[in-house]
This record gives sequence, structure tokens and C-alpha cells, in this order.
Amino acid sequence: MRILVYLVRDLAVLEDVGSDHLPVHARLCLTGRPADSKRPETVSPEDRRDVKEVLQEYHEEQRRP
Repeated sequence: MRILVYLVRDLAVLEDVGSDHLPVHARLCLTGRPADSKRPETVSPEDRRDVKEVLQEYHEEQRRP
């Protein structure tokens, strides 16, 4: 079994809908590295660009007041 590592970008508790589950919304960002590996997986140039774009958007959102 392979476990992948994610970064949590956003986490919010949503309105209670009356179920026995905690209503949570999270946006996750895959790091591209299995938890049991010391080396990151090889990613394509397209995937690398996509990740850089997502991280750039995240940092821009964090800078906004």
C-alpha cells in the first residue's frame, strides 16, 4: 500500500447538517512524494508547472488582506 503526502491548503468547518459526521471542507495539495520514500516521485514538466501555478496562487491569496 502506498501512502501519499498532502498539504492542507484550506480547512473550514461547515454548517452542521444534522448528521453524525463532522462537516469539514478541505483543499489538499499533493506533494508528489510517497510517505514511505526519501526521494520524491518523478513528475512530468506539465505537472511541475501545474504545482508551481497552484502554489503561486496560494501565496498570492495569503498576501491579500
